Amino acid sequence: MPQRFEIIELEQGTPEWLSVRLNHVTASNVAAIQNISPYKTRLEYFEELFNKKTKPIANNHAMQIGHLVEIAGREYCESHYGFKMAPAVVKSKVIPDLLASLDGFNIDQEIIFESKYVGAEVLKSILESKIPDHHYAQVQSQLLATGAKQCIYFAQNPAGEVAIVEIKPSAETMTKIAEDVTKFMQDVREGNFPEPSDRDFISVNDLDLETLRLLKLDIDKRSEEYDTIKKRLDEKYKDVYRLKGNGVMMYRSIVKGSVQYAKIPELQTLNLDAYRAKPRTQVTFKLTKE
Repeated sequence: MPQRFEIIELEQGTPEWLSVRLNHVTASNVAAIQNISPYKTRLEYFEELFNKKTKPIANNHAMQIGHLVEIAGREYCESHYGFKMAPAVVKSKVIPDLLASLDGFNIDQEIIFESKYVGAEVLKSILESKIPDHHYAQVQSQLLATGAKQCIYFAQNPAGEVAIVEIKPSAETMTKIAEDVTKFMQDVREGNFPEPSDRDFISVNDLDLETLRLLKLDIDKRSEEYDTIKKRLDEKYKDVYRLKGNGVMMYRSIVKGSVQYAKIPELQTLNLDAYRAKPRTQVTFKLTKE
């Protein structure tokens, strides 16, 4: 099998593993950058990688069950296919920004394994070969990272019912993933934050927000009236250079034009990021269209 990947000698779930994940797009988070993840938005994932900080993975009951399902799935592979699957962490050599933590990988057979603990309705869909979009994106990302010829997708619901689907690589899907991963990590490195989506906001009921909204509406109305009167005075005294009255002065002056930095040839090859100040948090208030 052509070595399209590099094995990273890390145990999944360790602090070292978590640290490496913050420097790559992981297969499990490709759905987030494509805005199809039910768990995380593109902006949330961007902030994790940009700030090099993620929420700790809770050792909850569901994760413990998921781990048991993973073991059961590997045992199924060994009994049904006749070969073993071992967990692995791999980094793509073709798409260096892509990392995949695999539930199972048999390098000789060129087959990977992915297990999922799902609800009854989801399992019913999987039995009809309707794999959740975010699961499919993860599997195709894993196939892209490894160059494997197939993924054994193993799902089990709380009742113990099982669905197994053999997923082949999709060239079209993997091409899109490669483009998305490369662009996303470029944006992370350059600090080009994505716009927040509706899912990135929490809803609150705060009277201060209502007061702020009413004040902004009043300010906008008065600002419009202010500009209208300025234009009227400008036209009324268009031949006057300076005047004052009623506590207001008006005068005309010549100001220098702004420097058009984009037209300076010497700046075209200069990396201005070296002169950029450190990032800072900026708070913005905008009225919604509610």
